[in-house]
Amino acid sequence: MKEKYPLFYIQKLVLKTQLWFFAIFAFAIVYSLYESKPLEVLTQKIIARGPASIEPVTLKSTDTLKLDCETQGTISAQSHQVRFESSFCEKDFQNLKITNKTTGANAIVFKRNPASYTTDYIHLNKGENRISFSYELKNKETLRELVIIRK
Repeated sequence: MKEKYPLFYIQKLVLKTQLWFFAIFAFAIVYSLYESKPLEVLTQKIIARGPASIEPVTLKSTDTLKLDCETQGTISAQSHQVRFESSFCEKDFQNLKITNKTTGANAIVFKRNPASYTTDYIHLNKGENRISFSYELKNKETLRELVIIRK
């Protein structure tokens, strides 16, 4: 005599469903391994889509500007922040203050020796940035300006 066990049939149904999911999952993994493309190939396709006459621009986030004692005028920069390194023509300058008048940011000045200094990084806005250098030399206050144009 055959007895019906509904729990047994439910277990068989669950097992078959699990096997189907496992088979589909295994197929998906194997298929993805064969059809994946290296990231380098995708990157080359993206770069190749630009105009041939224009070189790709790489923007630097920071830059160091080495100034001599008489640097003035306009400097072009592509970085978001700059650091100044310089030396004075004469020794014993005092109270050097560097300010980006466009942003209002002051640079921290580190005196290396009696005639040279370096600063921390100072933020540049896009476009024209007026940088003022004020210092005392032989008890006379001197003000110098430099314009940095960030492209």
